[in-house]
Amino acid sequence: MIVRLAHSEQFTGSLSGDCKQRLSLGSCTLPNPELLLLHEPTSGVDPTSRREFWREIHAFPEESLSVLVSAHYMDEAERRHEIAYVAHGELLAHGTVDEVLSRATLTTFVVSESNLPALAKRLAVSPGVDSVAPFGASLDVSAPDGSALETTLAPYRNDPRLVWMRSTPSLKDLFIELRTGAEGRPQ
Repeated sequence: MIVRLAHSEQFTGSLSGDCKQRLSLGSCTLPNPELLLLHEPTSGVDPTSRREFWREIHAFPEESLSVLVSAHYMDEAERRHEIAYVAHGELLAHGTVDEVLSRATLTTFVVSESNLPALAKRLAVSPGVDSVAPFGASLDVSAPDGSALETTLAPYRNDPRLVWMRSTPSLKDLFIELRTGAEGRPQ
């Protein structure tokens, strides 16, 4: 664990989010636990520090410390040994990233267009479309029934302003699908 003494004279409340997270991580390892539960440990941390956090967290198993992390950043989840999706107390998926993705029956297309908000609204209410999620300058359009999705998207494919590409579903696509399905289940 890297400890920076530059802030040794400051009160915890006056530290930056990055320093607070670093202090929290360091302090929870002081009693040498066997299991460490971390809830979004990189929240409020800049990209460079995020990388360092994960380098430190990955070193914990070498010290006989098991780590369970909850994260909403799918790029962080993709680097874990095993993942689990839990919603409303129900385990929806569990295994390695490859195992979880291989069991997914999701079809995903990525579309780019200049007026994404309008396209997203139209697609979101179209039959055969389960989720429409904006990511940067494109939309991920997904559904578990690939043929129904293909039928719905067919008229849009003739529009020269739209650039369509079939995509391998990612963890973010699967997360959105699982979450959407879980929200529709009775609790």
